Amino acid sequence: MPTFELRDFQVAELAAGAATWNEFGLNAVDNELTIKGFSFVDGSLRQKNFQGTNFNCSVRFEECHFPADTTFDRARFSDNCEFVRCTFSGALSFDNVAALANFALVDCRVEDDAQFLQIAAKMSFSLTRSHFRGSVQISIAPNVNPAFYAFGARFRKSFTLSGQVDSLDAESARFFRAVYLSSLRISQGALLIEAKFRSVVDFAGLSVGQTLCLDKAYFRRRLSLLDATITQSISAVSARFRGEFDCGSSTARTIPRVDLSSAHFYSAVSFENREFLGATIFEQAVFKHAPAFHNAKLFNGTYFTGAVFEDVKSEHAESCYRALRTACSEIDAFVDEQNFFALEARSRREHLSGVHQRLFDLYAWSSDWGRSVTIPLWRFAQLQCICLAIYALLSFGNQWFCLTSPTCSVVFSGYEAQRVFSYALNQALPIVPAMKDGMGAPTSPIWIVPLVHFMAQLVAIIQSVLSVILLFLAGLGLRNMFRLR
Repeated sequence: MPTFELRDFQVAELAAGAATWNEFGLNAVDNELTIKGFSFVDGSLRQKNFQGTNFNCSVRFEECHFPADTTFDRARFSDNCEFVRCTFSGALSFDNVAALANFALVDCRVEDDAQFLQIAAKMSFSLTRSHFRGSVQISIAPNVNPAFYAFGARFRKSFTLSGQVDSLDAESARFFRAVYLSSLRISQGALLIEAKFRSVVDFAGLSVGQTLCLDKAYFRRRLSLLDATITQSISAVSARFRGEFDCGSSTARTIPRVDLSSAHFYSAVSFENREFLGATIFEQAVFKHAPAFHNAKLFNGTYFTGAVFEDVKSEHAESCYRALRTACSEIDAFVDEQNFFALEARSRREHLSGVHQRLFDLYAWSSDWGRSVTIPLWRFAQLQCICLAIYALLSFGNQWFCLTSPTCSVVFSGYEAQRVFSYALNQALPIVPAMKDGMGAPTSPIWIVPLVHFMAQLVAIIQSVLSVILLFLAGLGLRNMFRLR
């Protein structure tokens, strides 16, 4: 089969005597036609008009320059159409292009809007590393299912893709304005690894047959996956979401697997009405705002290890953490349930004042919201040391009284110190009578001065009550540690 390569002078010679491109005799080329290094800007209008042209071969435009309003509307290709390192000075139109196997713009530059409507590319549609300064609108014709490639591409204005594609690969692409994929159906997976989106991204209603991969992607504004259907999984490892992340649903919908480990969420996050059917990973993720999991059902393999939740002050933080606590309780994730209870309590504390707020502070200070065993025991030991010091000071008060009273017979000695220690320990553990018998209760009053006696009794009551509370909190922490109901 013959192959033709037309240089700039050959194309100019053909164009001089032809009214349309169909008159160039292109139907005689049945293998491949390459037009290289030709500028269509200086020629007549017909040179830029490929409208309705029939190409019975593969066509490759290489390093060509096209003027404004270049159109390939209703052109027909029997095989491939490629533009490599070409420049389009104005708008570009590919409407109703039929019988096309592969279409590609590689390393091209389009200075104005580009539209590719009802493209019947059967195998692939590629905009690899091309730069579009205007809006881009693409719709895939029915009954075809091409793979779509846009890795490394730059889209300065809005980008719209609709129809059905086999797969989508836009790794490292840059989108500077709104992106609309709401009417798109992807048979297999979508790869948006390290892509950057600087405006609103609308994936609402998107259908993905396998995995939606957003690893290391950057979203400056809102990302909507509302009512999106993901058959296999969503992966956004180390992604950055500056705007709202909405993966909720107006009705109950399932997500097989989610991996958001090390992702950063700087705004609201929603998984409302979602049911997770596979491993759900939020390890090392950072949430600047409380995530919404209302009416969500978590999978048994849900991991929040190392996740950071910074929001405890917003209006909806308490209800968000309550929903997560309830969801974790349903799958018996006791540690996560306790962690979200602590966040819920911290959020509630922020909306209290006065005594109620101070009580919440004491609960957090004494037991880390019921999650710790060592903290209550450490506070218990601190309390006994403080009370023992107070009893010792009161005992010294007795000694001072004895110095001024000739009838006083109390002398501070080792025996007296033992009685002070025994008295302090008896108040610390009032529920252990054997401890009292073992240490020996005082046989005569230690406190001679009535005021000192009153103060000692008051301290003893406070010590006993606080000791019981701290021991109870230690038991609560032990219960939570061993996940006991």
